[in-house]
Amino acid sequence: MRNAQAPFAVSLLFVIVAIGCSPPVAQRPSNAIIVEATSLYQVYQANEVDGDQRYKGKWLHVVGTVRDIGKDILDTPFVTFDVDDEKALFTVQALFTRNQDENLVAGFSKGQRLEVVCRGDGKLVTIILRDCAMP
Repeated sequence: MRNAQAPFAVSLLFVIVAIGCSPPVAQRPSNAIIVEATSLYQVYQANEVDGDQRYKGKWLHVVGTVRDIGKDILDTPFVTFDVDDEKALFTVQALFTRNQDENLVAGFSKGQRLEVVCRGDGKLVTIILRDCAMP
């Protein structure tokens, strides 16, 4: 039984390390691609490969309405955006820096219109935006 858990543990460790690796915040460009959270969702909903080609690894200026506010399993603060689809199986999730941005995220409200600049990281279970900050 112990050997059966080893691949899972290694995979989980890889995911945790990958999530924690982020470029310095100072590298955010002023010419980020401006996109509505609903449009970002619609592109990925229609074709994930197209979504990755357009947005993955690029800096995005995302505008949308806050759907939820919370922390992930690594205690990283995040917001999710409303995607105007009641049957949506995934959403757009903006991840902030644990220590620096926690007070900022604590001041957000559900239903608030929000603009963030983030690095697109593709779709895992949800559309992931990393290294987010206010523009």
